[in-house]
Amino acid sequence: AHSHSRKAKGKYANKDALIIAGGPSVNRIDVSNVLAAQSSGKLDVFALNWFPLSDLAQTIVPNYFCLTDPLNKPASQTLFKGYKSEEIWRYLKSWPQIKLILPHDWMKQDQLIENDVEIWIDDRELVGWSHSNSVLRPRGYASVTAHKTIAAAVHMGYRTVYLIGLDNSLHKNVEVDEQNQITETPAHFYDDEKSVDIRRQHLYPNGMQSLLYNYSLLFVDLKNCFQSGNIFNIDKSSLTDVFPKANCIYIT
Repeated sequence: AHSHSRKAKGKYANKDALIIAGGPSVNRIDVSNVLAAQSSGKLDVFALNWFPLSDLAQTIVPNYFCLTDPLNKPASQTLFKGYKSEEIWRYLKSWPQIKLILPHDWMKQDQLIENDVEIWIDDRELVGWSHSNSVLRPRGYASVTAHKTIAAAVHMGYRTVYLIGLDNSLHKNVEVDEQNQITETPAHFYDDEKSVDIRRQHLYPNGMQSLLYNYSLLFVDLKNCFQSGNIFNIDKSSLTDVFPKANCIYIT
């Protein structure tokens, strides 16, 4: 996995990257400017997770796609239909030019993967012991696909990395009912009125204390592991304050 991934190191110093995460600010993307820069070779687009289920996926076809949730392993396509994992793999199959960024332990299912894999991420974790964001070593941050996508773009050496959708604002949609049960209203850019509120009590046994602590760790990991001068957040209202905010033609 490491020898394969080393080939991608520093390859793209003459172009920029746009990482499309899952937050609602993605709805402000200037599609025409993104497509123009992408088609001219000035910009590579990175997407992740449930992007293929969005309307945007029918307009912008990413150059790279990062998938790391165990529920979305290739072998799980038929096992987790409720999670629509099979739709992700169907989308990728329909766009064979999309290159993938996947965890190293998915190499066991490589015979099920038809798209080329650009990077096999070393998906071992050393949170608290390391501040590494290298895709070639155990990471110093928790398992968040957006953060792994940033690490991949850093590894590939892009001149500038622009971020959109890294809002980290889901806690704004948390409610606590009369039984002190926690629910979250989905607020990704691809959610709509059909999206179902998610009961989160099993993830946060100590209630709001656990929830807010877990959310705070997202910011801690970014601060500890991604202090880089060429990463810019182009959503000016994003709660993610680790990266400089920047004006950019890729957002309206």
